[in-house]
Amino acid sequence: MTEKQILSILDSYGANNFSVCNEVMACVGSAIYPHGALINHSCEPNTIHTTVHTSRGPVQVFRAIRKIKKGDEISHCYGGEELPYVPRVSALHIRYKFTCKCPRCEKGKENKGIDGLISSRKQHKQQQQQQQSEGGEPE
Repeated sequence: MTEKQILSILDSYGANNFSVCNEVMACVGSAIYPHGALINHSCEPNTIHTTVHTSRGPVQVFRAIRKIKKGDEISHCYGGEELPYVPRVSALHIRYKFTCKCPRCEKGKENKGIDGLISSRKQHKQQQQQQQSEGGEPE
């Protein structure tokens, strides 16, 4: 394997890995989930991803955080959704090597609606923690 091939693999890993969190949402590692890596980014995502611990081991689960209509693209935020436009787009470009053209960025929606998004994510994490403490597994 050449140095260029190794660097290409490492670069791909950095852009396609997901945090793996334990039952109390502390990150304990990272992994590549091939199906999850196919889901595109949006600064106004319609899903969030979590790690659910099952009897078969950790499983990546995407859950809707708002209504998804037939034909809508499923998306999740690669990170930085709480940031204003310029640092958010810059961070995405540095880490993932693309310029975000999601509806929020295209419309210049900087911070509108962000409190609702953060609230939805926190609420989902609380629900997940409660489900796991009750011994539940993903649907």
